[in-house]
Amino acid sequence: MNVINIGLARLRLHMACQLASLAKADPLLRMPCSMMGLRLPNPIGVAAGMDRIGRLAGRVSAIGFGFLEIGSVTPKNLNSAIANLQRRTIRQESGIVGVNVACLRQAEGDGAIQQYVSVSRSCLPFADYLALNLSSPFTSRTCAAGRQWLETLLSEVATARDLFQRKTGRRVPLTVKVSMTQAGEEEALERLQMARALGFEGAIAATPRGMPETRIHDALRTAKTIMGDMTLLSVGGVVSAAQVRDRFRCGAEAVQLFAGIVEHGPFIARQIVSELTPAYTTLSPSHEGTP
Repeated sequence: MNVINIGLARLRLHMACQLASLAKADPLLRMPCSMMGLRLPNPIGVAAGMDRIGRLAGRVSAIGFGFLEIGSVTPKNLNSAIANLQRRTIRQESGIVGVNVACLRQAEGDGAIQQYVSVSRSCLPFADYLALNLSSPFTSRTCAAGRQWLETLLSEVATARDLFQRKTGRRVPLTVKVSMTQAGEEEALERLQMARALGFEGAIAATPRGMPETRIHDALRTAKTIMGDMTLLSVGGVVSAAQVRDRFRCGAEAVQLFAGIVEHGPFIARQIVSELTPAYTTLSPSHEGTP
């Protein structure tokens, strides 16, 4: 996937959601499920990276997605993300929105921890769940600071979440996003163990495009064994209902799409859900031509 194709996919997704919103399309409640205590229309979500600052918050359900994860949100784009999330609140738009949080590329040590914590605090009032991004190349480099650094990061974010809950009465589920490459699986599993010990509710297992599906299945099963009753989400190279079905069988409770949107367009969730459940009903004919 090149930068141009990804940019075009973002534009098509935005246009599809805008047109569906103007047409007041009903959300597709065809495969209701739960994830970390959150009720979803279906378990097919938009992965972080497709909408970095929340322009589509509250709108993706109209074209078939069960939830949206925005970001990564960093100190650099935090204000724009908050502004969009506030507009979603004012418009009273429904839909589950997670916020993927990361530090800036050049951040290191305690400074990186403070960026994660500060962004998390700012997003808690607007997020249905938070995902700490530990999977991108530069956040992985930061995490290489060691176990104590990572434990401090997870602990401080959990403390911020618990304080928010005491003040508001609302508990925002926490997840970590880890990269389940063959070379880094042991490190990822250690991070999952740490997150579980600190009360995180879920984890997003990211697998690279091109990784054999059998290897992905093994990685998901191993992750789920470590996680216990935590919610497992799978992301990476998903383009078909068959892949989704297999990943559910391996312990995933929800799947996020990125490659599928780039390669097959904004209505791929509708297609996948239609294949997963015979009871699925398509959008009205007026939306069939939406880009």
